[in-house]
Amino acid sequence: SLHNISFPRMPFIKFGNLELEDVLYNILCELSPVPQNVYLNEVISRIGIDREYLQANFYTHYSKYSVGGVLDVNAELKKLSDEQVNYLKSQLTNDYYTLSEVQKIYLDKYSLNDPDDINAYTLRALNCGIAQGYVFPNHASFSDYIHEIFNNTSVVDETLLPSFIPASGIYKGLLYDERLNLNIIKVSRYKFISVQRLLEDYSITKQMLIEFRDNAAKFMQDDTLYSITSLKNAGFTSPLFAHNFTDTFYAEIIGSADNVSLDSAFSVPFLIKNSKSEITFLKDKVVESIFGNATKMNFDVLVDLIRTTHNASKASLPYIVKDIVVNRMKYFYDPIMNCVYKDKNDYLEEIK
Repeated sequence: SLHNISFPRMPFIKFGNLELEDVLYNILCELSPVPQNVYLNEVISRIGIDREYLQANFYTHYSKYSVGGVLDVNAELKKLSDEQVNYLKSQLTNDYYTLSEVQKIYLDKYSLNDPDDINAYTLRALNCGIAQGYVFPNHASFSDYIHEIFNNTSVVDETLLPSFIPASGIYKGLLYDERLNLNIIKVSRYKFISVQRLLEDYSITKQMLIEFRDNAAKFMQDDTLYSITSLKNAGFTSPLFAHNFTDTFYAEIIGSADNVSLDSAFSVPFLIKNSKSEITFLKDKVVESIFGNATKMNFDVLVDLIRTTHNASKASLPYIVKDIVVNRMKYFYDPIMNCVYKDKNDYLEEIK
């Protein structure tokens, strides 16, 4: 914050010391009793806050006033009895449940009670986190549950997770922050590994990752494109390469440096340090770097050089390169000679 003005991650600006929880409560007092959906819509309308963010981060603050789907500030904050708490603890043995599933388990035993007895307020007595309409037994929060997944799984594959997890804004935000801080590393498109698993499974510390990143960034030339393969071919070495992780893994670490940008083309991660411009039209830049000072090049040679220089193994590479060269870069391609020219005039001069 600056001069008592704070700028949180959610894009709104807060002046002074008034907390968002107080604002939510004041609106509730004004409208109470009010159906929950009506209340949420009113909060969104007045503050401009995202619905998912509101429900994920402030559900506890208003759900404790819920009675039959209606929020009432005058409602008695009902607590579960010790018997009910112990019963639910004995029944909630899975990693997660939907809130309605927990309410059903509760009503199966206490059929005359209100399903709204089970809410974020009462679930705290069970040491359960709640988010996205799901309950996480023995976890203080959804974030704690996500961290447990990463710390207990050698490589986390998002495609194997319950669909609500990778779709969650909380998960995406946590993953972004942890990757930025090198606590979680991307291995491939949907796969990730935590620094804790790297330590346990490979004896690789976070400090080793930082040293690898800093040494690579120092080695790289300014405003020059590198794939991991071309970086190795240029002479950069590291003990981490002995583990034969994916190029994505190594590029993700190097790309966390402040002066290095990371993007991908032809299914290959590319890095550039202190670029004078944004990495736009990256595929064009890759072709340009391969062409160098040449005025013409056999098309098959061009494709093979991209493959070998950057380990680009995509089967459709020739079609992609041809489309880029002809339609976007405006190089000239002669299908008879199977040759690419930077300037059509050079081609015309050659065939005279």
